[in-house]
Parts: sequence; structure tokens; C-alpha cells
Amino acid sequence: MKRAYIGRIAMVLLSVIIAGATTGCKDSDGQETTGNEGIAHNDIEFDIIEDETALPENIRNDIEALKSGRGYVWYKDGAGYYVVVFSGEKTTGGYGIKVTEVEDIEGITKITVEEWSPGKDEYVTQVLTYPRTVIRIEKVTDNFEVVGTDKAVFAEIAK
Repeated sequence: MKRAYIGRIAMVLLSVIIAGATTGCKDSDGQETTGNEGIAHNDIEFDIIEDETALPENIRNDIEALKSGRGYVWYKDGAGYYVVVFSGEKTTGGYGIKVTEVEDIEGITKITVEEWSPGKDEYVTQVLTYPRTVIRIEKVTDNFEVVGTDKAVFAEIAK
């Protein structure tokens, strides 16, 4: 009888420990932590730059020169950064890319992008296209990691 009681207490304690270890919480700096890994995680706000003509000239020139490659480039701008993510050259219209999330994970600025392609029966322009997206972010490090929602990794392109 005592063994059964001790066994129940052990199971309850184990359940409490596991639940506490897998529940997200905030540390003393207000940063969200996840799981028992103790990894600090913050969602970062970002601005999507839709009008590339408003970008500094050096960035516009680089975009033109680098647009056919797949990857990303970044530029320091005052207190923030511009990050350009390229899908590479596509043979038709209907392709696209957008940033869905920016996170700071223990000093790594993780940028997640979603890419799409035209549907099987979709009519598209028959012209070379160069899908890309440009964002501006602040309060992050220049230690970037860019990944697709499909876990594909984008490499940094040399400027």
C-alpha cells in the first residue's frame, strides 16, 4: 500500500516537472523562453519595402546585379538593416516570395520566408522574372539566418 502511494506521488511530481519544462515562460528581461532548452526567443517587427525606388542607390544597384541568384544580402542602415531575399531567376510569372516572420533567437536573427509558384493550370506571363522581397528591421544583430517555410536555407550572397 505504501509503495502504491509513493509511486503515485512520484508520477505526480514527474508530471509537474515535465509540464513546467515544456511550457514557455519569460525570463527576468521579459524575453520569451521555450521548452527546457532555455533558448531566448523574441519576435521582431519588420517593415516590408514595396517601393524599391525609395531604397538607397547602392542597394538598388546591387539588387539589379544580384537578382538572378538565390539567397540574401543585408545592409546596415543607421539603427537597422535592410535585408533582401532573392528566389532567383524564374522562366515565367506567377512566382513570389515574402517574409512571414523575423525572430531573435539567442543572438541569431532568423528570417522565415514563404515562396510560391504558379498553379498547374494557371496562365502566366512568358517572361523571365526575379522574385524578391525587401524588409527593414531594427534592434537585431547582423548574424542572419534565412530559411524557407519548407526549411530550405538561403545562403548569403557576396556583394
